[in-house]
Amino acid sequence: MRNVNNTQLNSESTFDEILLALGFASAEQIEYAALIRQSELASITKADMRAGRRARLLSEVLMDMVVVSMEDVRVCQKVQRYLRRA
Repeated sequence: MRNVNNTQLNSESTFDEILLALGFASAEQIEYAALIRQSELASITKADMRAGRRARLLSEVLMDMVVVSMEDVRVCQKVQRYLRRA
């Protein structure tokens, strides 16, 4: 596992904060992926939703950008679940 940055994680920590704290992605990479996601969310129509189409999750965008792997995502999800139980 990569080194944890100085970011303090707690039960309120978001997925992107955990990614950053674990060193899986930089702030710039997360910000860029978030912009892509926002753009996708803005372009989804009601007809798209009825057809089952949706915007990608932040993790999916980052994986498509080859910033994180599925294993990185799983680790972050496990950390997030652990923090929420604490």
